[in-house]
Amino acid sequence: MMRAIQSSSSSFIMKIILAAIAASFALWGVGDMFRGGISGGYALKAGDVEISLQEYNDELKVRYSTLRQMMGANFTPEMAKQLGIHQQVLNDLQTGLLVRLEAEELGLKVPQSEVLKSMRETVAFQSAGTFSKDNFLQALRQAGISEESYVNSLNKEILSKLILQNFSDYKPDLSATARLLHRLRNETRNVTFYKFTPQINDAELPKADDRALEDYHTRYGEQFRVPEYRKIAWVDLGRDSIAKQFEMENAPLMEIYKERKDSYTQPEKREVSQLLYGTKDEAEQALGLLRQGKSFAETIKVHAPQNELLSLGVVTANALPDEARETVFTLKKDEASPVIETSFGHHIFRVENITAPSVTPFAEVKDTLYKEWSATQIEDAIYEITVELEDSLAAGISLQEAAKDFSLTVQESALMNNKGLNHEATAVGTELSDSLLNAGFKLQDETDSSLVEEKDGAYLLVALSEREESYIPELSDIKPAVTTAWKAKAIRDARREKSLSLASATQTDASKLNSDIFHPIRVNRFKVSGDSPRGITELPPAIRQELFQKPVGAVTNAYLLDAEKGSYLMAKVTKVHKQAEVAANSTNVEVEKIVAELQKQYGENMLSLYLQHLSEKYEIQVNEQAIAQLSR
Repeated sequence: MMRAIQSSSSSFIMKIILAAIAASFALWGVGDMFRGGISGGYALKAGDVEISLQEYNDELKVRYSTLRQMMGANFTPEMAKQLGIHQQVLNDLQTGLLVRLEAEELGLKVPQSEVLKSMRETVAFQSAGTFSKDNFLQALRQAGISEESYVNSLNKEILSKLILQNFSDYKPDLSATARLLHRLRNETRNVTFYKFTPQINDAELPKADDRALEDYHTRYGEQFRVPEYRKIAWVDLGRDSIAKQFEMENAPLMEIYKERKDSYTQPEKREVSQLLYGTKDEAEQALGLLRQGKSFAETIKVHAPQNELLSLGVVTANALPDEARETVFTLKKDEASPVIETSFGHHIFRVENITAPSVTPFAEVKDTLYKEWSATQIEDAIYEITVELEDSLAAGISLQEAAKDFSLTVQESALMNNKGLNHEATAVGTELSDSLLNAGFKLQDETDSSLVEEKDGAYLLVALSEREESYIPELSDIKPAVTTAWKAKAIRDARREKSLSLASATQTDASKLNSDIFHPIRVNRFKVSGDSPRGITELPPAIRQELFQKPVGAVTNAYLLDAEKGSYLMAKVTKVHKQAEVAANSTNVEVEKIVAELQKQYGENMLSLYLQHLSEKYEIQVNEQAIAQLSR
């Protein structure tokens, strides 16, 4: 959770969340934020220690919230599944549980002061310094996070750092290795690359007899599979005609407005500042100065409170402590309160501004209420029609027959595959949207159906009319195609064998590279990480490595360059340009980068081994069934 929040801290909503949480700690204290675990079923457990399903769900909410902010309307829960978010959350929670178990065994605990310190030092908290508990709670609700969940996650993160930080902090002296790598990476070589395409004639190929073709058909038959073909039927449920039944004149808008009146009512709000003191005597002395006509700012200079002037921002009565609520909301503008004692100390509040309560008039929300009401009515009507049609389909009645009861017109496609093509590989006559096509090919059988919402707002009920199952044709039906494919593979295999034979011959006698079959490409000062030579689109990685292991005059193995053209590549080292090693006592930016890279890899490897050790030390049970249900 913390990583997700920190990675999103630049967004508006997360700034609100983090700034509000910081202010709430400063003003209201930690309160119930440090209570024990969350009740409910477990997601992970080891002995008596559990990670609850609620914690797993909270983590998912935070990841989802972050993805929504990044991707906007394009984000769907299905995308999260494709990105593996659920497994990432589970892995992170499992790591957290292992760390927690190890911390308990080592007797490590995180003081509350460290949690507060970490929150105050977070850059996202260092905003204007104003706090509104209303905004704080609203922001948490929008992000789907509870105060307790956030603080628990922060507590666990600090604990993880205490245990795991040593792996990233430990920096072994790898400068000698880095200097060696720097020398090897910057070493250059003069190289001649040789492109060639082994020529194969029919005499070099095996015979395409029945046994060979049968064997090929058995092993590679999937490439000849005929796709499934379907006829899809659908009806437009008539959203526009249904909408005409629900006009504004018939809508109970005033009744809805009255039911929701509380949501249109804004309570009185006040902008409040306070002085906070540890003792009543200090607060009374400050109050005396205020009654002498001193301002808050002057009072601070003469008699500075421990937290100086603290603005609470614009708050409602419910956002204030119980002891201060009534008094503050009876003060006049610019008036200071008497000393009020709460569990946080002795306060003097002052009202900076007052915003009177207000109610949004019916006329301003009438159109919005109608849109919401009519949309609900239309969806309910469509739902009822859909249920009846689906029941008919499930009973074995065709869509054509069931649609007659509602005077709906059924449309049907020709037989087609999942790309909308017929047996002749041309598009079917009816143009189908991607959503309609996809829905039609997800149906299980003729009793199944799917409701599709099109981009223009139309609702279509899709059913399956006819199906031709996918199959692999018998060899006798596709013998010419199998023969062609078999021969292509035989040629590829023969070329590969011939290229290896040529490579072996040239490694023994490099003069054979002068043959017309080879097309040389000379490159001077080629680096192991250099660009591909001109005339070669993509250099096989293995030939790069081999080139920097070969001595001058040596020839590499043959590597496939272009499977479609059947071309191969070899190379010969003609000269080596050694890179001078950087002196041990000198400074070199590239060497320092390599050192940092090696140390990072070292730390990650050590951390991985440590977590593996913990997973072997503590047996963790995963409630896979409950997690699967929660992750759907």
